[in-house]
Amino acid sequence: MAVFSDRVFRNCSFLEAVILPEGLKTLGAGIFEYCTRLESIKLPSSLTTLPEKAFSNCTSLKSIDLPVGITSVGRWIFENCDSLNVYLNWEKLDNIIIDDVAFGFENRKVLSTLKLYIPEGCRDVYGYDENAVKPRFKGGLLILFYREVWEYEYKGLKFIINQKDLTVELVGNDLTRNGSEITIPDDVPYATRNYRVKTIATDAFRDNKNLVSVTLPNYLTFIENATFGNCSSLKSIDVPKSVVNIGEFCFSSCSALETVILHEGLKTIGAHSFDDCSSLKSIEIPSTVKDIPEYCFNSCSGLKAVVLLESLRTIGTSSFENCSSLKSIKIPSTVTNIGRYVFNNCANLVVYLPWKTQSSLISINLNINDYAFSFTNSDWQPVNSTLRIHVPEKAESIYGYNENEIASYFKGGLIIPTDKPEPFPIYCLLRINANMNDYSYRVNGTLYPEQTADIAQNTRVNVSIEYDKNKYHLANDAISFVMLKDTVLTLYFASLPDDSEDIGTDEEPQYSLVLYKADHGEILLESQPTSTRYDSASVVTVIAEPEKGYDFDYWSNKYGYVISSEKVYTFKITTDTYLSAVFTQKTASPIINNPIESGIYYRNGILHNPALYEIGLYNTAGRLMIKSKENEKQLDLPEGTYLLTAQKGKEIIRQKIYCNTF
Repeated sequence: MAVFSDRVFRNCSFLEAVILPEGLKTLGAGIFEYCTRLESIKLPSSLTTLPEKAFSNCTSLKSIDLPVGITSVGRWIFENCDSLNVYLNWEKLDNIIIDDVAFGFENRKVLSTLKLYIPEGCRDVYGYDENAVKPRFKGGLLILFYREVWEYEYKGLKFIINQKDLTVELVGNDLTRNGSEITIPDDVPYATRNYRVKTIATDAFRDNKNLVSVTLPNYLTFIENATFGNCSSLKSIDVPKSVVNIGEFCFSSCSALETVILHEGLKTIGAHSFDDCSSLKSIEIPSTVKDIPEYCFNSCSGLKAVVLLESLRTIGTSSFENCSSLKSIKIPSTVTNIGRYVFNNCANLVVYLPWKTQSSLISINLNINDYAFSFTNSDWQPVNSTLRIHVPEKAESIYGYNENEIASYFKGGLIIPTDKPEPFPIYCLLRINANMNDYSYRVNGTLYPEQTADIAQNTRVNVSIEYDKNKYHLANDAISFVMLKDTVLTLYFASLPDDSEDIGTDEEPQYSLVLYKADHGEILLESQPTSTRYDSASVVTVIAEPEKGYDFDYWSNKYGYVISSEKVYTFKITTDTYLSAVFTQKTASPIINNPIESGIYYRNGILHNPALYEIGLYNTAGRLMIKSKENEKQLDLPEGTYLLTAQKGKEIIRQKIYCNTF
């Protein structure tokens, strides 16, 4: 966006802080007029025009820095901003048009209380008269601002020093564009002061194909546009808790980036910020981020798990387009806006929608684009997709589901009611994290070469860990549980002492055991301890007792990771340990029969259904081709593989078939 219209934010009395995007060139007249609570604003370096009364009556504004690229300034820009300090950065005024009362107040003719801070070496540029009692420029009071340095190098990195607020901005140089492992300091010492690193500038690391790792400073606030764009060797990034803004295209085309950690407190993620990060495996969006912008995770082809939290408001156009590995995603109930083609070309994706009543849709003013769940064809025209849209039970009608139609679509996606069988299995992501790499693991007997595995939901999983037991100790190397959701197993290998070494300790370490209260059950200790602290290698047994109607599933640590599925769990304490038990409600298992045994058969183009099951026939893309309760149904389908489902009461039949093979 290059231009903001006149008075767009006029009278926004609750607006407190504004960050305007790079690329913006012109503000409209009176754009922030009477924004009486506005305390801070950051103007982009691309800005060229400040029109009449742009910040008139912004009475809470205390400081503003005018970019050097501004070439036109209108009348009464900061009218009635009595306590405002304005920092002017022009070193010459050639070809710059500034109105004679630009920094004056209209109701006070020319003069104002604005303080205009100018560089110490630019007295003549602004006509500063040191003999005048109150030297003025275009209606404002001139004050010399001593700025000795603009740029400064520290530890090979280049910084822009801001002496007004004792902060620095990291900008690009040879090290940021060619270095492989870079640590950015928290503070930059200059003269007798420390300047805190708050911003990393636009393009600072862009196109650095050597960059493997970067450590960001703990007080960083802004990561600007395209800062790490096309850093194709960068493997992981931990964005500090202090960061509130990630700019557009910030990590775009970081093709090796596997791990991104975002923290609570982050407020804004720019458009295209993780576009084409093809190695990214999973992402959790913090609850403080309200909007996912357009193309944010576009073409993250390796992305398998996305966690969206309640409080999210917007999912932008094509934000997860071409995420071909994504299997399932749950839309939070707080979402009010969904753009076009959000999951375009995510062929195997299941989307869970939360809204249960028509009144809930109206009360939140839900705005879902007509092509939100559509795909595009080769001509970029919208077509119905293979997305499977799961809607809440008994809410099918508000989404337009019609059981008498072969297929019902909502905004381009195939509707799958909750109480109907899923045509194809849902897969969950199993991820193994460990403090070393010298191990392997098997899932149900199959050796997996990578740290992640796709497991069908509701599958009983038996994980066995293989490692050198002469060198390491692992508390539990055989773990079993039911795969209900994306799951992370954390393995901690303790190194065994070398017998050849003389090991002596003055005092045996002690560790704590904390048992969190569990829902739908209780946790018992086999023997009551005499202290809350345990000697190292103490053997402890915990017992999980579910309440009536529930079964024990697994033990988890404080991060929710699976530790063991043994109801009576015995282990050694080698570190501070936190445990909780997870209990799941008992459910009756459906009866799964064979189609032929149930009297269903196909002959001469006719599907025979003498027991009058509710039959669905799906193609390999998950699209419903036939739905019928008829005794006989004429079929006209191309030869190929299909999934047949049949249901009557609790009895469910599900079988893959080939046309003409019944």
